[in-house]
Parts: sequence; C-alpha cells; structure tokens
Amino acid sequence: MIWVAAAGPMTNFLLAFLSILMLHGGAFLPSVFEGVYEQMLIFSLSINVTLGLFNLLPLPPFDGSRILVGILPDPWGRPIERLERWGLFIFVGLFFLLPFLLDRLFHIQFSLLNFLLAEPIYMVKVFLARLGGF
Repeated sequence: MIWVAAAGPMTNFLLAFLSILMLHGGAFLPSVFEGVYEQMLIFSLSINVTLGLFNLLPLPPFDGSRILVGILPDPWGRPIERLERWGLFIFVGLFFLLPFLLDRLFHIQFSLLNFLLAEPIYMVKVFLARLGGF
C-alpha cells in the first residue's frame, strides 16, 4: 500500500526533474521560442513539485496519509484510516475555513498551505535544479 500511495508524488517529482533536464534543450531552439519554452518548463517544475509535496501531506484524502498508515503500527494507523471519510471536511476546515475565521475574527492573515509548503517547495526546486546541472 505504501508503494502505491507513493507512486503519485514520485511521478510528480520525476516529471519535475524531467522538466529541469529539458531546460538544457532550450539552447537548440530558435530564439523566438526559447523564452516560452523556458517559462513552460519552469511552470511544469513548479506545479509538479507543488502537487507532489501537497499530495504528501498526512491528511486523510491525500497519499501522505496512506503512506503514514502503512508505516505506523496497526493500533496507531487505524484511527487515521477511519478519518478518511471525513477527509474533505478536514481539508476544507483547515485550509479554507480556519484562515477565513482567523481573518474575520482576529484580523490575522494566515495561510496554512503557505506555512506548510512554501519552504519545502523552494528546497525541492533547488535540489532538483542542482541535480539537473543548474
């Protein structure tokens, strides 16, 4: 179960790495297409890294929770498994309702997604760029 759950995020990371490698091919294009080609590949890198990390969050609707359940012993993994039917509500509550309420009630601008993913996205992009020769 762990390998099946990890296949989605790993595919995203592989596609991001392929985007990095394809950036080396931009030198062989006519200069008219070079900027658009680079922008598309950088966007592909960003979206695939973001989707891969987002999918690794250990919340029940995502693959990260299935990986976590597969790693944990059964007595600890079963409660997380039972949360799966409520996963959409947990997701909406944490990522949309909580920031909305914090803003309306306490005037606190807070994005849980930005807090959890901004730095890891940057780090993975830098790692893949160095791995790809940039």
